[in-house]
Amino acid sequence: MNFRRLSAILWLTVLPWLGFAARRESVQVPLDYVAKKAEERVRKPFRSPRLDLPAVLRQNNLDYDKYREIEFRHERALWASDGMPFRTEFFHPGYIYHEPVRVNEFTLTHTQPIRFVQDFSTIES
Repeated sequence: MNFRRLSAILWLTVLPWLGFAARRESVQVPLDYVAKKAEERVRKPFRSPRLDLPAVLRQNNLDYDKYREIEFRHERALWASDGMPFRTEFFHPGYIYHEPVRVNEFTLTHTQPIRFVQDFSTIES
């Protein structure tokens, strides 16, 4: 498996508000596996996974400037402690971002969902 190809697939699925994974699924993860999963998903009808956001995070209560004060804790970035030349940070749900994007991490030995964790963000004011 080409690392660039795997990275591109991962980056195409990244949305801003998720945290680290809690469980692992042990499988082989070649590109064919990822393509098969994508084909299974595309055959199902779309269902909007809208979040039931607390009132304080809804667009009518949170303007652009206030939303920008919610910042990801850089030390909590995905792959930050792995010594790689890159890492991934996510945006907090709220304001105009009310639909979650599911992100999965794929390695040569496993795949795991990246979960949203509230403590990975802080409000800078």
